[in-house]
Amino acid sequence: MSNWRDNLRTASFRGVEFKVRDVDTSVGRRNVLHQYPGKDEPYLEDMGLDADEFSVTGYVIQNIENEFDYFAERDALITALRAEGVGTLVHPFLGELQVGLKGKATIKETFDHGGIAIFTMTFVLAGKAEYPSSKSEELGMSGVAAYMDTVASESYAKMLSSFLDKYVVASLPDLVGDTALGDLASLADDVHDEISSVIDKNSSVGTDVLDALFTIKNTLQYIYYVPSEVTNEIESMFESFTNLVGVTGSLLDEADQTDAYRQQVTQAAINTSNYGDGLSDISVTTLSRAYEYRNRAATVNLVRGSALLMSTRLAVRVNYVSYDDADAMMKAVTDKIDAQLEKLGDEVGSQVFTDYDEVEFDNDDDFDALQRVRAAFAGSMRIIGANLAKVVNYEVTGDGLSTLALAYDLYKDLDRADEIFNRNMPIVDHPGFLPDGGIVQVLSE
Repeated sequence: MSNWRDNLRTASFRGVEFKVRDVDTSVGRRNVLHQYPGKDEPYLEDMGLDADEFSVTGYVIQNIENEFDYFAERDALITALRAEGVGTLVHPFLGELQVGLKGKATIKETFDHGGIAIFTMTFVLAGKAEYPSSKSEELGMSGVAAYMDTVASESYAKMLSSFLDKYVVASLPDLVGDTALGDLASLADDVHDEISSVIDKNSSVGTDVLDALFTIKNTLQYIYYVPSEVTNEIESMFESFTNLVGVTGSLLDEADQTDAYRQQVTQAAINTSNYGDGLSDISVTTLSRAYEYRNRAATVNLVRGSALLMSTRLAVRVNYVSYDDADAMMKAVTDKIDAQLEKLGDEVGSQVFTDYDEVEFDNDDDFDALQRVRAAFAGSMRIIGANLAKVVNYEVTGDGLSTLALAYDLYKDLDRADEIFNRNMPIVDHPGFLPDGGIVQVLSE
């Protein structure tokens, strides 16, 4: 016999997990009691269901999993509570609910009970989320995109601070600067290649973007020894992605930003997070080489972090046709984040930094920033996919069934025939003939 504890869910809000001490649920109807002069019997007017409310006392606490530092988890939950609009609450007893925060949450931290932040929160059931639509233009105006922009911006600030603490070229031997310049030039080439794979290089837009990247690459030789200028150029490179989908500007008309195009731009940003894999190894035999090694690590981490932050911001602006498409994109990004988190964890214990104590190195800010982004992004993508249709298998029975006939049978909508054909290419090579006894993929609704 299963225990009730077996059915409990891990509590979270907007994808940010927390532990629960107790919960109170209020349910009922909006009944109004009328009592009239001269009448002995009252009249009870039923105005319909009242909104369910959930009072939750939760907490985040230092433990082995967070290396006895609960601050990042506390701050992530505070950010989720401050975010605009409706969010997903995973209630330990009731499961996933679309809710809004009622009033203010309170956070209690005391010296008597250090290492724990206790949250008192009241949520109200909101029905459909404020931003469940999959249309990219609606998402751009919703809390999802704004929330990810905020989280990414705040997380980048921590990554930037981490880089500036580590990157040193001035006053060191030329070989240190030569490697730093070569690494930055390699980044410019990587971004150029990814952008080139997406845009039309013969268009005026394509020419402008590629010319801008060419200018940035030529500028690197004059600024590579100034950390703040280096970060400015890295930011400029990644603006190539944001401009293409109208996040910080719009180089393309909205009509040109098809679903496929937005996904290609997002995938290009994801690909850029592989930066550093092709760079030649640095053999650390002297203190100068140790600084060279640290500069490389700091640059790679800032670039990969920037690429992953950009990927999350772009991914929430894609118009997904199905839940499966949204889920696949979420996994594509979170898998890369997980790989970078593992790298950051392994890097701190590198023998280089053990042998050369003068070259201090930690990745705490980078690690905390990416953890927060991961939680926020996963929660945002779950919101986006919540009301989308799922991809299901459909067994074709009978000869001569066309995509047009199937579109009408399933959806009573002939315009969706192209959707069925495109989803099943190249298995289906002609829209007029679906394979008898074969399996095709269609949307559930």
